[in-house]
This record gives sequence, structure tokens and C-alpha cells, in this order.
Amino acid sequence: MNDDTRIIIFRNRLLGGVDAAYAERAAAMYAAASTMPGFVASADFVADDGERLTIIEFDSPERLRKWRVHEQHRASMATGRRDWYAGYRLTVCAPLRESSFERAADGKDLPPINKGPLPTVDAEGGCACGALRYRVRGQGVASTLCHCEDCRRACGATPVGWLTVARTDYALVRGTPKQRRSSPPVLRDFCGDCGAQILYASDDEPEYVDVTLGSLDDPNVAPPRAHIWTRSKAEWVHLRDELWRFSRGLRDGAKED
Repeated sequence: MNDDTRIIIFRNRLLGGVDAAYAERAAAMYAAASTMPGFVASADFVADDGERLTIIEFDSPERLRKWRVHEQHRASMATGRRDWYAGYRLTVCAPLRESSFERAADGKDLPPINKGPLPTVDAEGGCACGALRYRVRGQGVASTLCHCEDCRRACGATPVGWLTVARTDYALVRGTPKQRRSSPPVLRDFCGDCGAQILYASDDEPEYVDVTLGSLDDPNVAPPRAHIWTRSKAEWVHLRDELWRFSRGLRDGAKED
């Protein structure tokens, strides 16, 4: 099952003379589903040719599974097969992309996602305890959310936000970081006191470094443009935005559709 499956699409056709009984049971099922943790919404439609369509959404695959095995729900499905349905098709699926608009809360213009070059950055950052401080001044090269196992283990979180800049645009202004090679070409700087991850550098691209977005004083200076290493993401991480997605890194992975 896809790791973000949380929508049920149920298409069915009824036998003759069962509409009233079906409607009564459908109302009871909606009432039961709406009390389940994680329930988002349910909608019903009837086509001109008599086909019925029900869409049910939960906020996670785990909570949807609990509804699928719910005792009352299973009993109604059994009754339907025995007494109501001429036929049905049930699909459990995941959204590929999601966006939303609320006139009362959102601007009328579409957000500028993946539009134009990254902004020029003039910012400072540091570790949690303050022992390390750094400055970044220059053109942002990339801003990403990394789902790789290496970053997950190094930072104890996922995904990890990174801002890529030219090495010459990064300067350490206070403290001396500890360093660790997390893989043969990769060197990571972190605070020896609080453990905060600060910098990522690779021998394969010596002209660039990455600073953790979360260690910037203002992490909003360069919002992420893409998810990378999505093939390694934790199963419980559900991507529900319109950022670009790469199964591997930006340079060695094809962009997902």
C-alpha cells in the first residue's frame, strides 16, 4: 500500500427497491465515520445513470485503516453485498498533490512556488547554546528539505532543511565546531556542547556548503523549493505541498512528476 493512502473512493450500483434502506444505513455510516479520530470529510454523489460515488478522507493511512476494519462498517459492507449492491468498486488511494484556498485567510494571488532564483541572503545563525555563530552573505543556490537517512540520523529529525550557498559566502564568526565524516565525501560541522548540526560540506562539490535552515536566526529567509531523497523518507512523513520532489539529490536524481 502506498505510504500516504488515506482516501476511499467507493463506486456502487444498487439493486431495485433498496434505496430507502441504503440511505438509512449510509446516514448511520457517516455518523460513525465522523466520530473516528482523523476523519476529515465525506461526500456522496449520484450520477444520472444511477451510479453512486462516496469519497471518504482521513488524515493518515493509519486512521483510515481503523475505519476500514471498523466492526459496524464491515457489517454494513456485508449487508450490502448480500442485499443491496448490484456491484461496486472500492479504491484506496493517496493524493499526488494538494493545495487549498480560503478566501477569508489567503491572498488572491497564487504563491510564487519554484519561481525565479533564490533570494540573496544576508543572515546569521548559530547553535542552540550559542557556542557557535556563523554568517551567510550571498546568493542562495538551493533550499531543500532532505529526507535521506544520513541527515535523519545526524539531526534526529526529518526532513532536514538546508540552504546551499557558495563556500566563500559562509563565515564562522564564533566558536570551533566539532566535525564528523558521515560518509567518505561528506563532512558535517556540529556543536560539541549542544549537538546542533550547523554545516554540511562535500568533497564532491568543494565550492558549496549547506547550512541547516533551522539554525538560522530567521529560517524564513529562503523557504525550501524542493524535497530531495524522497525514496528514503520515513513512511509516516506525508508530502502534501506543491514543492518539487526528487527521489535522490538535486543533481543526481530525476524530478518526480
